[in-house]
Amino acid sequence: MSFKNITLPSGSYLCSYRQLDIGNKRIDPLLHASCYYALFNKCIDVGNYEAYYDLFPVHFRKDAAILPSADEVTYQPYNIDWIKYPAINYIIGWNINNRDNDKLFFLYSTVKNFKNLTIWKRKRFKDTLT
Repeated sequence: MSFKNITLPSGSYLCSYRQLDIGNKRIDPLLHASCYYALFNKCIDVGNYEAYYDLFPVHFRKDAAILPSADEVTYQPYNIDWIKYPAINYIIGWNINNRDNDKLFFLYSTVKNFKNLTIWKRKRFKDTLT
């Protein structure tokens, strides 16, 4: 909950990113934390699996941005090609290793660092050319 006092612009798309494999645990605290953060701050949580599947009464709007699959976000965020998803404005990362940090740094800049938590903001396109 370290990032609860950070305000992101309303309507921002945010994505959780953690390096640790949670295996078959029933609850992933980071994914739930970002979901609640998005709910209370009027942001879009890209990891909201209910919005991907027809099993729930919640859905992303038909005109929503192109997003990675729910499986990628939940189980393999390190394989996501972030260039393909320019709508994802913010990434909330937990225990990110140096390799993934370097990968994200190309498109995102660090907003805030806590102990094991980092929040990245997507750079403007012209900033990625330098």
